[in-house]
Amino acid sequence: MWDRARRGLAAVAALLVLAACGVTTQRSPHQIDDANIPFGLADRSPGGATASTGAATFQYDIYLVSGDRLQAVKRGKTTPATPTAVLRTLTKGPTSSEADAGLRTLLDPGTTVDRVTVRGDLATIDLKGDPETFRPGSDQSLALAQLVYTATALPGVSRVQVRLSGDPAEIPRGDGTLTTGPVRRSDYPAAAE
Repeated sequence: MWDRARRGLAAVAALLVLAACGVTTQRSPHQIDDANIPFGLADRSPGGATASTGAATFQYDIYLVSGDRLQAVKRGKTTPATPTAVLRTLTKGPTSSEADAGLRTLLDPGTTVDRVTVRGDLATIDLKGDPETFRPGSDQSLALAQLVYTATALPGVSRVQVRLSGDPAEIPRGDGTLTTGPVRRSDYPAAAE
């Protein structure tokens, strides 16, 4: 009889210890900020991840410059990439083999992606860099198009807001007009492949 009681108490104690080590509970469900969800993890479309020698590879596109047009380049990694990581990959420019193939970036080397936040169909890209980076001109418009096309290649994103050091950036559209509002791929039609 005492053995059963001791075993019962031991089982209750073990359950209490396990419960104390577990995930904390919440009274109600809450939404996770999209910026904290790794890219590809929430993607319900087929082909978000592809099998490669037993390990999943999460693929995404970045846009580099070939001549005077953009060209999509597939990148991938074994863990899902966040929108911030995808845009940071773009700012690093082409790999050596991509550069050998004539691909380049027009993004200023001093421009860095601080954070990308996705809410609905809008991606807000917070950059750090020189405010003179995005002045009207074909190279600057094409550099902006690299950001816009890469961001809108993310699932569900169709508009891009660029912020520079925390403030809305005045950026050129493809036609040379300036805006501080969101832009779309259609604002850079000459950049299309």
